[in-house]
Amino acid sequence: MTETMRAIVLIGIPGSGKTTYIQNELSNVPNPFTVCPDDIRVELAGDAADQTMNHEVWLQAYQRAEEALQGGNVLIFDATNAKRLDRVVLLDHLRSVMGPEGFIKGIWVKTPLEVCMKRNANRGRTVPEVAVERMYHQLEAEPPRLYEGFNQLYVPDFEPSLA
Repeated sequence: MTETMRAIVLIGIPGSGKTTYIQNELSNVPNPFTVCPDDIRVELAGDAADQTMNHEVWLQAYQRAEEALQGGNVLIFDATNAKRLDRVVLLDHLRSVMGPEGFIKGIWVKTPLEVCMKRNANRGRTVPEVAVERMYHQLEAEPPRLYEGFNQLYVPDFEPSLA
């Protein structure tokens, strides 16, 4: 393979601005392919909040990520990735596809909890506040680190509007 396979793994709680970041800051990524487990939940269960098919959702997300990388795309993996173990498993899987020459950039969209709660309350599909708080505390207790498998870890100075 002549080109290094690349993946961008987003990290951040609901309402942090991950999807907005993709739209505003990653619009110039060549040949992007976004995998979002919430979108897969909508496809499989009809509702992004439906957690009853999580196993199938994540199998599909990993399969799509693999296909995107093998197809020469830049993978953008859009999920909360709040738990260290979940990140490590994801990164191990991506590494198994890309090999040691692959490049994985983590982007932690670190936004204050109060801002995320306001944004969440103003969205069409809200996440229960207790879940947003739980994910926030998970990320604070286990923030992303390079040793999890990232080649680069970036925390943007990014504050999209509350609208």
